[in-house]
Amino acid sequence: MPGRLDLYNGKDLDGAFWFRKKINQDDITGNYTFEMVHSDDTDVVYVNGVKIGSTAYEFASTRKYPVPASLLLKGENTIAIRIIDTGGPGSINGDIKVVSDHTAGISLNGKWEYSVTAEIYNGHIHQNNLSILDLDKRPNIVYFSPYETPSSLYNAMIHPLIS
Repeated sequence: MPGRLDLYNGKDLDGAFWFRKKINQDDITGNYTFEMVHSDDTDVVYVNGVKIGSTAYEFASTRKYPVPASLLLKGENTIAIRIIDTGGPGSINGDIKVVSDHTAGISLNGKWEYSVTAEIYNGHIHQNNLSILDLDKRPNIVYFSPYETPSSLYNAMIHPLIS
């Protein structure tokens, strides 16, 4: 990350995704903020298992969630992000970092552990058994624009001619 998060084995997938990364922190004095350019569609961010912020359907705003000093540990800290992509390309579109009063920030760009915990398919949410997730066994999802369906084309183009 950052980048597209909804491509799983080459297939476009809508649903719930969890990302986790461990960082080492020697200095935990000062004020810290988690920053991430917008995600598509919703995000919830946790530091060491405690929620620090969330945003839904704001595609132009940078996330800036304060990290309470009481949450940071000297040494290893875990940052987790849950993103729900409800349709279209799901992504994080820019840098991810933790900044403080006295540092330029710790970049979190790069490899993250992740899991796909649920899929939104055919109007339903399906929780995945991660040990047997096989998207090749489900049919391809075809999305039609209301301007492409046969009845819309007939109503818009043919019906006016015969009325």
